[in-house]
Amino acid sequence: HHSFIVQPGLIASAQVSQVPIVPMHYECTRQWIAERAWDKHRIPKPFTTFVVSYGEPIYIPRNLDEKGFEEARLTVENAMLENRRRSIDKAEELRKK
Repeated sequence: HHSFIVQPGLIASAQVSQVPIVPMHYECTRQWIAERAWDKHRIPKPFTTFVVSYGEPIYIPRNLDEKGFEEARLTVENAMLENRRRSIDKAEELRKK
């Protein structure tokens, strides 16, 4: 899905600032989903349970060639997608209880 592609600006910002990227995602057991929004934003319903998944900090080296930059971008994207999958799976599991 197009909205789940990590854009180069995130990687470039982390490169310049030397601040790590922490991949994370949240889901709720009860939520509205803004279907028409580009990112299908989630809006928690009252009294819901939040599920938050986050991964290890990812440090982006200052000096990367084009290939290294793309590898870093894909590493971050894959980590973000993995956290998304984990939080969706856990929220689904909690909904069934």
